[in-house]
Amino acid sequence: MLKDFLTIHLPYCIERIVDSDQRFIVLNREYKPIGHTNLVPYVNYELHAVTFKGLTPAVAQQISWEGKDDLSRIWLYADHNMPTASPQYMERYLKSLAILAHLKLPQSEIDEINSQRRQFPSGSFMAQTGLPVG
Repeated sequence: MLKDFLTIHLPYCIERIVDSDQRFIVLNREYKPIGHTNLVPYVNYELHAVTFKGLTPAVAQQISWEGKDDLSRIWLYADHNMPTASPQYMERYLKSLAILAHLKLPQSEIDEINSQRRQFPSGSFMAQTGLPVG
């Protein structure tokens, strides 16, 4: 259940995209991309997937709360060890995030992201949507 900042905006798990060895999506507690809520019932994971250079079974084992090296889905916490439940659980979670923070994207994906940003200069996206700005 999405109920706080942790469950909506921070990683719960990392899932490998089907039929891909290298592409992953970072999901929140409701298996939606980070920052998304249940208001949208279906999300195409492919549109949010990225390639993490260096995400290996050894890294998965370090960041998985279970210590598993399986790359198909890496859980960073579970209901019984939520990071907000104790300082020890939070410390373990933050260590996992610190490891993830050092993973890099390939230059081709960085270039694609930057290309998309140039299409929507700062502030222009909101103007194009017709939604109120500010």
